Amino acid sequence: MRISALLLALVEKEVQMKTIFVMLALSAMPAFSQRPTQPGRGRPDLESAAGIGNQIVTHLADGGGWKTSITLVNLSQAKPAVFTLNLYGDNGKPQSFSFEGIGRASTVIGTLAVGGSTVIKTTGADTATVQGWAQLDYFGTTDSVGGFAVFTNSNGNEAAVPLESTIGQNPILSFDNTNGYGMGVALANAGLSAMTINATFQDGSGAILGTSQFTMAQMAHRSEERRVG
Repeated sequence: MRISALLLALVEKEVQMKTIFVMLALSAMPAFSQRPTQPGRGRPDLESAAGIGNQIVTHLADGGGWKTSITLVNLSQAKPAVFTLNLYGDNGKPQSFSFEGIGRASTVIGTLAVGGSTVIKTTGADTATVQGWAQLDYFGTTDSVGGFAVFTNSNGNEAAVPLESTIGQNPILSFDNTNGYGMGVALANAGLSAMTINATFQDGSGAILGTSQFTMAQMAHRSEERRVG
């Protein structure tokens, strides 16, 4: 399965509203996988991490007060590395972003010294916000390249997320949206076929507050702020 998710720990104080602590469970596969613990018995294995791996920047935002910085690191202490970073829009097609020192591009190519790193920054100059996601090309990137992205807004909000490759089987995202705060979630379907996502919202007692189901086309991106209660 080639879908990635991230939790954006940036949130805005807006209109005061009745809110409640909730738990969001995303699933693009069967709800449980079985991990044998004793002969003849199984135990549900819940994946608590949003994703693993080092290929995908699940969310990019530039303009309208937003900037994104992508840090790429060569984790090898023995050899230099190369990278090719491809950028996509919500519709899964190549999307150009404006980068400092590079200009507007939908692909960024570079090299990294042994143990070296580089920071790729969007300019944030556009009035309207452009968003999407990015993927390190498998054939054009050395396997020792990893990194993370940082999203910042002029209002002071900021979030840092690692590069990842695949979502967990049944990831759980816990958040508290009291006092007018909310949680941002971004998803990128890096596969070559459509994917159906199921989300369940529960409160601290386990009561289901709501459910959501949606389908993402191949290579598509989706981001939104979730409020429940």
